[in-house]
Amino acid sequence: MIHVKDLARAIIMAMIPAKTKGKTYFIANEKPYSWKEISDITLRILGKKGVRIPVPVGLLKGVSLVSEAVSSITKKPALINSQKIFEIEPDFWTCSPEKAFKDFKFRSELDLEEGIADTLAWYKEHKWM
Repeated sequence: MIHVKDLARAIIMAMIPAKTKGKTYFIANEKPYSWKEISDITLRILGKKGVRIPVPVGLLKGVSLVSEAVSSITKKPALINSQKIFEIEPDFWTCSPEKAFKDFKFRSELDLEEGIADTLAWYKEHKWM
């Protein structure tokens, strides 16, 4: 998980040292987050209460196909699409930003709460929610 501002900063930082040329890096926050942490923080920032309802992945895949079809007609982004299903299907994703820190001293600056707040503000400003 990484906020776009931290990602952009990492890309710029990686362009400077010669030793980064041709290398690949995982750019991420050092701390892994669970889907529960993400949803709890999002709900708190929105001032909403939520209810967790387990939904079968097969159903989500069907919904994503319909959502993508509607999106192609309305020209509005599909909030649930096949890429999102691919991302949420595993229980967790992990990667280590250690190599980025070692080679060009990158550390994410925005914590999860700041990043979610900023992202939600952007979504509201652009009328995506």
